[in-house]
Amino acid sequence: MLGERYRIVALLGSGGMGEVYRAEDTKLGQQVALKFLPHHVGSDPARLERLYSEVRLGRQVSHPNVCRLYDIGEWEGNHFLAMEYVDGEDSHRCYAASESSRRRKHSTSRATSARGWLPRTDWGSSTAISSRRTS
Repeated sequence: MLGERYRIVALLGSGGMGEVYRAEDTKLGQQVALKFLPHHVGSDPARLERLYSEVRLGRQVSHPNVCRLYDIGEWEGNHFLAMEYVDGEDSHRCYAASESSRRRKHSTSRATSARGWLPRTDWGSSTAISSRRTS
């Protein structure tokens, strides 16, 4: 439990900009994401002020493709952002899946073209390769 407000549920990911947890906001009864920032950010007054400025600006953004920022807090000397929790896959998995799909599509197009099944042109977005097996 972080203070009297957030209960950590699970680690969602970590990287160069800190760790992100799924948490419950116990006062409002909602799921949130808490992003704990690296210690060097909180220990540098200039970086911390820049972070507060970015949060102030970020709270003004309202767009379906951008998660909402709720708050910035500190717990035991660690600064964190409280933001909208969005359920889904992380960007690395999505990117890996799209790269794999792109390579599979390119490989399949070349193979079928070489066998004379398709014209030897780039069909671009009009070509789709289904992962569904028919046999």
